[in-house]
Parts: sequence; structure tokens; C-alpha cells
Amino acid sequence: MAAAKSSNQTAPWADLPVEMLDAVVQRLDFFSTRRLLGVCKSWATAVATNTALPLGSPCLLMSREDGGSEAYRGGDSDDDDDDDKKCWYRLLDRSRQEEHSFPAFIGAMRNRWWVGGKDDWLAIVDRRCKLQLVNPYTGHQVDLPALTTIPDVEIEDPWWVLHKGVGYTFSRTIVCKTPSRNGGDDDGRFLVITIIDLDLLAIARGGDERWTVLTNPGDPTLQNFYTDAVMHKGKICAITERGNVYAWDMSAGVCPDAKPEVVRPPHVEPIDLGDRYRWNLAESADGQCLLLAAIRCSSSPGPALRLFERDMDNAVTNPDGGGWRPVASLSDHSLFLGANYPFLARLANRDSSEERELLRPNCVYFTEDDLSNSLWSDHVVEVFDLGADTYKLWHFDSIRQSCIWFRPTLKCYQRSS
Repeated sequence: MAAAKSSNQTAPWADLPVEMLDAVVQRLDFFSTRRLLGVCKSWATAVATNTALPLGSPCLLMSREDGGSEAYRGGDSDDDDDDDKKCWYRLLDRSRQEEHSFPAFIGAMRNRWWVGGKDDWLAIVDRRCKLQLVNPYTGHQVDLPALTTIPDVEIEDPWWVLHKGVGYTFSRTIVCKTPSRNGGDDDGRFLVITIIDLDLLAIARGGDERWTVLTNPGDPTLQNFYTDAVMHKGKICAITERGNVYAWDMSAGVCPDAKPEVVRPPHVEPIDLGDRYRWNLAESADGQCLLLAAIRCSSSPGPALRLFERDMDNAVTNPDGGGWRPVASLSDHSLFLGANYPFLARLANRDSSEERELLRPNCVYFTEDDLSNSLWSDHVVEVFDLGADTYKLWHFDSIRQSCIWFRPTLKCYQRSS
């Protein structure tokens, strides 16, 4: 008769050599590695201290470069035989001396495309403009209200939104606040903004059954064609293609009826006829100032970027764009813009003579933030070096959608009941 197993005897998982666990990590896709955290404390420590993983580093999340330019179509049905192939992505880490790539499987991305993201969450959309938030680590999904809950909005396939009878390709969703850590019943903490057409912004919080349209300024001469929006000090700040910033104070409620505060853009150098500026918003590293990136879209002498900051609490508002201060340097940080919620990250300094495509401090990295452009335009990352005052492009071919910036983390999510 076999001896009874001691009650205090445990499985020897904790005794596995770290080298063996590292070998296991190498054979998993990145988002699956978080499952190892829940095995035991020693495993959690080994994974969290694995220097090969790009934890906290700005990475490019992209489809694998084997789908070709036709891959985004995926047929006319949501039930393609090769759907799993379209769920495989990769995280590209260029923050170290050498480029590293990690496989990443996101099952919820089957016949979906990202249109935004923040922290551990992505905002995704299908061809019928059904919007969701998804956590790629856990697979948890949160449905956002249907766009047809917005007055005068209809949906036509694919990604085509009619507003008051005028058609637009769906643009993007800005994730300002993410759902709860475990995506449970307290998902109500999230806040998202969606750009429906050029002059319509709407917001939704957890638990909302419909989108709430933000009150637009009544002056038609301002041409409120929105290009970007962020949450800053309790205000939703949106910027237009002319550089005007509109700020709605959310402390008054979900959607205040009052018109937003209007902030004129800073003065920037004139551009030639046919050229234009692209405007983006972010927050300073300490969260005290609103950052404005003015990107000159010019064929000659080429694109250029200027940064400005503004204390929205204390700056004096005037018709000439007063209150904006130029930002000459980001020091040891770089700014990451695109479909992701904008963020600053500290990076190691590298030899400026290196020609390799690696992340460096004092730069602004921009990926495409508009859905239609991310599908049909060239897939590039624009690199603006503020110190050297240079502009470069990183090219990526044969991917189904432009990249999005993503900072990988590892958390031990609790299992939902």
C-alpha cells in the first residue's frame, strides 16, 4: 500500500530552476506570460525580473509582417477559416541596444482593428463600427454604446458613419480612463471619447447606454474639425485642424451644457500654400501643463515639429494665442503619439551617430492615429529628434494596420467569478 502523501507536501513548481522558467517564457506569447504570475511567488518574481521581457518599455504593437496589404479585408464574413492567423501580433522593442520582437496573441482582435488604447486596454472596432474595450492579457471585453445612440448617426459597412446624411470613415476612440483592473462590475470608472465625424465629439462612461454629445461652439467660422483630444485636470481638451483648443469642464457633470472654453493656438512660423499643420495634445510629465505638438506637413523642406505647453489654470487667454510657452527639449524623455493615449517615457541616452532605428530620448514618435489612414496609407513611424532637429521615417511593410504604441506590464489579475 502506498504511503499517504503528507498534508504539507506541495508540488515542486517553486523549485524549478530559473533557467528552466526562462525557457518556458521564451516559448509563450507575451500576453500569456502573465499567467505564470499566479503559480507561486518564486515564479512571479522570476518572470517580473526577467530582463529579456520589455516590461515598461514603449513598444510597437503590430500585426505580423506576413499578412500582405490585403490582409485587413479578411473576406466578407466574420467567420474566416484563417481567423486565428489574424489574432497573432508582435511587440517590437527598440528601447535597448538591439531590437527585440515578442509574439503576442490577442484572440479578441479576430476581425477587429484598434482605434485607441491606454495602459492595459485597447479600443477596438469591427466593420460594423461596433466598439469595445479589450484587455489583451485577460481577454476581458467591455462593450461601448452603439454609435447609433447618437442623434442623426447611421452605420453603413464597412467603417462608414453617416451623420446628418453626410458620410465619414470612422476615425478613432480616445481612452482617457480605463476599466477596473479586473474588468468586473466596477467597469464604470472608464471614460472614452470618440471622434464621429470632423466636427462631432461624444463621450461614454462605464454603465452608459448611449453616447453623450459634447456641446460644440456655435461659431461656424472656427471650423471645428477635431483631430485629437485628451483629459487634463478634469477637463476634456480637444484640438481642431486649425489648432484651436476647446476645454469642457467635466467637474460640472457628465456633459455640461455650457459652451467650452476656447484657447487659441500658439504662433507658429508661416507655411507655404498647400502645406498644413497637424495638431496633437498630451500632458507634461508632471501632469501640470497641457502639451501641444504642431507638426508641419510640408514637402519642402520637409515635416517639422514644434512643442508648446500651457498651464490651463493660470495662463491668460487672449485672441493671439497667449499663454503658450515653447518647449525646446524633453530632456531624457520622449513623447509617444498616435492612436494610443499620449504618454512620455524616460529613455536611455544613445550615441547620436548610430543609424539603427532605436528609441532615443528627446524625440517625438508618431504613429497613424486615424483608422482609415492606418489601413490604407503607408505604415510608418515618424521620428522627430528635437535635439538634432531632424526627421526620419521607420517603414513597416506587409502589415494589416499601422502600429500602435503599447507599454507592456505584468499584473496578476484576479479571476472573475
